[in-house]
Amino acid sequence: MAQTESHPMCSLAVILRWMFAVLCLSGFTSTTAKAQPRVQLAQLVLRSESTFTAVTGAVQLPNGSILVTDPTEPAVVLVDRVGRSRVVGRPGSGPGEYREPQRLLPFRGKQALLIDPLLRRLTTFDVTGRITGSVAYPVGVAAFALEEARSVSDEGIVHFGAPVIGARPREVPVFRWQFPRGELFPVDTILGEKLVQVGAGIARIVPFSHADAVATLSDGTRVTVRATSRVVEWARPGAQVVRRPFPGIAQDIPKQVRERIRPLELQPEVERQFPPFTPGSLVVSTSDRVWVQALPARGDSLAWYGFRLGEAQPSLMMLDRASTLISVQEPFAILARRMDDDTERIEVWRLR
Repeated sequence: MAQTESHPMCSLAVILRWMFAVLCLSGFTSTTAKAQPRVQLAQLVLRSESTFTAVTGAVQLPNGSILVTDPTEPAVVLVDRVGRSRVVGRPGSGPGEYREPQRLLPFRGKQALLIDPLLRRLTTFDVTGRITGSVAYPVGVAAFALEEARSVSDEGIVHFGAPVIGARPREVPVFRWQFPRGELFPVDTILGEKLVQVGAGIARIVPFSHADAVATLSDGTRVTVRATSRVVEWARPGAQVVRRPFPGIAQDIPKQVRERIRPLELQPEVERQFPPFTPGSLVVSTSDRVWVQALPARGDSLAWYGFRLGEAQPSLMMLDRASTLISVQEPFAILARRMDDDTERIEVWRLR
C-alpha cells in the first residue's frame, strides 16, 4: 500500500487551528469566570443606644436618622445620628397611631411609608420622622396583601398580589394602587402561592419546593425566590419571566429529601433541618437590587446574594451570624445585630 506523505503546510495549518481554538477557549473562560462582585461593610456610621425586641423594618432619612419598626412592642422609633432613640406615635387605631407596624419603605427619596396590616392602612412620615397622615387599604384587599410590597414609586404607586374569589388555582392577580386617591385595578396574573380557606380566614401555603420568598416592586415586577430549584425569577406584567441561578442556596438538601416533599404537606423534620425562607430573608434595595440570604448558613458567616435584572452575576455580601440585613439604601445598609440577651441593636454601615 502506498504511503501518503504529510505535507508540511497541512501540519502547520492544523497547528494554527489548534492554537486558535485554545486561545478562543481561554478567552471565553477568562470572560465567563469573572470574579464575583463583593460588597463589604466599610464603615460603621451609627449604632443605636437602646435595643429592640424584633426589628422588622428600617428607613434612613435625609438627616441621617433612622426610623425603626418593632411590632412586638408595638412601636415606631426614631434613632438620631448619635444613636439616641425616641418613640414616634403610639399604639392605637386613631390618627398618628398604629397597631402592627411592620414594613417600612423609602418614599420619594426623603420620606418613609409604614405598612400596618392589622389596621389595614399605610402611614406616611416626613423627612424628620414626623407622622404626616394615613391611608386605608382599598376595599376588599386582605390584611396580608401589601406585606410583599417592597418598594413604592415617587407617585405613590404600589403593586401587590392578592387572592381573588373565583381565580383559578395558584393564580394570583397583581394589582396597581396609587394612594392616597386612585383606582385599584389588576395589571397582570401570575402563578403564585396556594391559598386555602382556614376557618374564617385565608391562609397562604407556600410549598417548600415552590416559592420561599416573594416581593413586588413599584413597577409591578414580581420577584420570586425558589430554594430547591435554586433560582430567582423576575416576572414583569406582560413580559417573559427571567430566571437567574442562585449559587449556594439549599445546596445541602439531600435529593431524596427534596423528592419526598409534596405541596401542602407539613414536613416538620425537614423544616427543622432546612428551614424555608422567611419574609425577612429577602431585602430590596433602593436600586431594585434583590438581596437574598443563602441557606443553610455555614460557620460564623451568612452569605447574602444581591441580584439585579440585567446583571450576569449576583453580588456577594458576607455578614456575621448575629446580624440581620433589614434595609439597603445605597450606599448604606441597615442591620439588626442580635445581642447576648436576645435583644437587637440597630447599626448603619457604609457599603464599599
